[in-house]
Amino acid sequence: MKSLGTVLYTGFFSVLFIALVVFATHTNAGAYARMTPWLLARAAGITAYVLMTVLVLFGLILSSAPNKEALKGTKYLLPIHRLLSLFLIYFLVIHVVSLLLDTYAHVNVVGALIPFTAGYRPLYVGIGTLALYATIFMGGTARFTRILPRGRWLSVHRVALVTWVLSFLHGVMAGSDSRSLTILYQGSLLAVVAMVILRYVFVSSRRNRDQASGRL
Repeated sequence: MKSLGTVLYTGFFSVLFIALVVFATHTNAGAYARMTPWLLARAAGITAYVLMTVLVLFGLILSSAPNKEALKGTKYLLPIHRLLSLFLIYFLVIHVVSLLLDTYAHVNVVGALIPFTAGYRPLYVGIGTLALYATIFMGGTARFTRILPRGRWLSVHRVALVTWVLSFLHGVMAGSDSRSLTILYQGSLLAVVAMVILRYVFVSSRRNRDQASGRL
């Protein structure tokens, strides 16, 4: 997993370096420079949304394992799940900081940290703030499981699905270029809904089998 992390870090900073070179050498470098905070905010926000979607899908798969043997079959998903959660926080930080630097968005520190007080689309930016806090809560409880009552971690972790819904609404309604990302949002919505339905069917059938075997 360390090698995977190295590849991801290297790829990210390589793309960032290339982007900076393009901005510096382009004839409209001044215009690009003014747009840089917005471009970074959108790129980081979209990346964070994709990571959130993948994390939710992985979480639904991991929580559907009927026994320890089946869970062993997903042993590669859990380390990736943990790694992607770190990158999710990383890109969320870039997203928020870039918005604070963007003079067009009018999202100051108060607007970013206190829901529904931003100068730009306060309702949907506020939903994003709630999603941010929910993500931090999910990450904290996943990292420090002992802060929760015994046996309650999994129930609390299911809030991740609500967090994804908030992120979806924030991305669709707050993004100024959401129409160009329609396929991304529709595809991710279908994927999550399909996985939720499959998990429900799978868990329900497993529960029915267990009850039937208990009566026998």
